[in-house]
Amino acid sequence: MPSGTCPKPDAGDLGQVGPSSSSGLQFVSQLPGLRLRPFFPSLQRRFIMNDDQIEQEIQAKGLTAPRITPLDIEVAIVGETYFTADEAAKATDQQCSAALCLLTLCILTLRNGFTIVGKSACVSPENFNAELGRKIAREDAVNQIWPLEGYRLRSELAARRLPAPV
Repeated sequence: MPSGTCPKPDAGDLGQVGPSSSSGLQFVSQLPGLRLRPFFPSLQRRFIMNDDQIEQEIQAKGLTAPRITPLDIEVAIVGETYFTADEAAKATDQQCSAALCLLTLCILTLRNGFTIVGKSACVSPENFNAELGRKIAREDAVNQIWPLEGYRLRSELAARRLPAPV
């Protein structure tokens, strides 16, 4: 075999994934008893919090140091624009495929003029819902603002701590 190439495993080396006697999946391979953990939505709900829930917990714990809050994020947004990719293509006289109808874009304009683009892509045309697509695209854009505002605040805090120039 040439150096730097990987051998192709035969089917017996790959193992199989299939139902086990318990709920979940069992991985059948050279490692007997290895199990893949099934996905439990109830566990996921326990660990996923929205921004407002996180803010409530921060306040409940008395964490009062400077930080970015959900309100700071919303105040930073001065404009919102929503459209699907096919609408943009049609507006610029470009040909478009049916798949572009499933891509929703949200452009958020921040108070300093910077723009953030969020997106939502639907896999199945039957599941497309314009309102839901806009919500998901907006959430995607908002999630991009957090690190930018965090950087801005950290820079302000660092500037306050620097000695005055001589």
